[in-house]
Amino acid sequence: MIAVSKGWVDAHKKTLLPESFVEITCTVTDPDLAEDAVASSETGAYFSDTSELADGTTKKSERYGSLEHGLWGLDGTYSYLTNDVVDPGYVSKIVADENGEFTAATPLISIDFPNIRQEAIPGLTITWSTTYNEWAVDYRVTVYKESKQIAQTTITGNTDVTSVVWLAMSGYSRVTVEVLKWSHPNHRARCIGIFMGAQTVYTKSDLMGYEHTQSVDLLSAALPKTEITFSLRNEDNRWNPDNPTGVEQYLLERQEIKVRYGMIVDGEIEWIDGGTFWLSEWNTPANGLESSFTARDALEFMHETYVGDRSGTLYDIAVAALEQADLPRLDSGEVRYVVSDKLNDLTANFDAEGQQYTVAEILQMVAHMSDCVFYQDRRGIVRIEPWNTSYSGYNISPEVSYSHPEYTFNKPLKAISVSYGENGSVIVPVADKGEVQTISNPLVNNRDIAVKIGERAKSVLESRKTITGDFRADVRLDALDPIVVESKYATNIVAITDVAYSLSGGGAFKGNYTGRVISLALQTEKRYTNEFYAGEI
Repeated sequence: MIAVSKGWVDAHKKTLLPESFVEITCTVTDPDLAEDAVASSETGAYFSDTSELADGTTKKSERYGSLEHGLWGLDGTYSYLTNDVVDPGYVSKIVADENGEFTAATPLISIDFPNIRQEAIPGLTITWSTTYNEWAVDYRVTVYKESKQIAQTTITGNTDVTSVVWLAMSGYSRVTVEVLKWSHPNHRARCIGIFMGAQTVYTKSDLMGYEHTQSVDLLSAALPKTEITFSLRNEDNRWNPDNPTGVEQYLLERQEIKVRYGMIVDGEIEWIDGGTFWLSEWNTPANGLESSFTARDALEFMHETYVGDRSGTLYDIAVAALEQADLPRLDSGEVRYVVSDKLNDLTANFDAEGQQYTVAEILQMVAHMSDCVFYQDRRGIVRIEPWNTSYSGYNISPEVSYSHPEYTFNKPLKAISVSYGENGSVIVPVADKGEVQTISNPLVNNRDIAVKIGERAKSVLESRKTITGDFRADVRLDALDPIVVESKYATNIVAITDVAYSLSGGGAFKGNYTGRVISLALQTEKRYTNEFYAGEI
């Protein structure tokens, strides 16, 4: 469960919930651009650093004091300008005059590529100075194919720290950004990021509909699934496929989409991660007033047949599969996966079997064999780790339920049969009568491991009751979270397996959930807290 402030927790206990928000950041680009882009400038100050300006990572530039007008604050919010400036980005050598203009020489940044880029992109996104809240008022973007100019646009009257420049470009090898006028007189021009592509932000006022769904198996007996679907207004024909200047022509599978959710807490919007997804499907009818999109989790990168080692520790096999998936790195540059060290204690050998599996199937089997869960978290990190059965502190009470929870009882379970090796199997008894649940995992070739898998399955499946319901959703809730569900006659500790949120128009999120009542065996593994919020985790 996502950590939030106490104010958020308290707000969800009230009869009237504050206004909720959703924000979707869509990235339209050629996925390989950031890796090949080389930023440089001959107009930078001695402490300027353009080397990582176009690599797609998020910068955390310090606010340092200088002799520029008004930038020598003695209020404790400025750092000393030293030789170890943190993420300065581009800082111009020339200081703007009293009108914000650069009369001696205009600051200029170049983005070069080793080869001509044929894939079309709709423009670029420039982040000026978020640290100082300053920006270029007037600037020029020029596109070159080698030494030949092929496109140019001049922007005037800009008032945004982050600027999206819509300029169709293809067959290019160099792009320059030239600052003509700065927002603050007697200041240097600053830029902390140039993203080759369009990064646009949509809020709920732009949305015609939105839904977020999650599904995770407690035993990793099935692949996890997380996706969002949303519809955008298209009155301006931006997404019209027949519009020669429209954005639809630039859409590619696996373009990144980030979501965050917000709620007014103590007069301000508190934001939390909603998730990271990659564009999978879109529908942009030529005469429609809206365009619909579907984006899914990192399993979109895992459909290829696994070609890595088929013997070794589960850790090595999992890492080989994840490396083959070639997941895009986080903004920090770190890899986008976490694999529990527990997997170093188990080995597998399925080389002789000959059966082919996808990368996703390999990761699922590894997680299942090691008694781990396999899922993607809100940051877009793929995780294989033991399931945290700690009570999250979240209750779905009758006050936030739109209907009484519905209970379903699965058929009685007599035993669990787990196969291993070529012909081995073990039986784990559950009850005197009922069905026999069979489990087969090609990686399991050891009787002791098969017994542990059977015992774990018993602890989850012997509780026959599942619960579904509709509720006034708290969007910090995730699949796998153990929560309390209260009904008129009972209170149950439930492990969420499926959860969905939807938002249309104003007001709060609506949601529905499915979960399995946690057995006594699993409850003994738990710790209990009354609340779960930032500062008291």
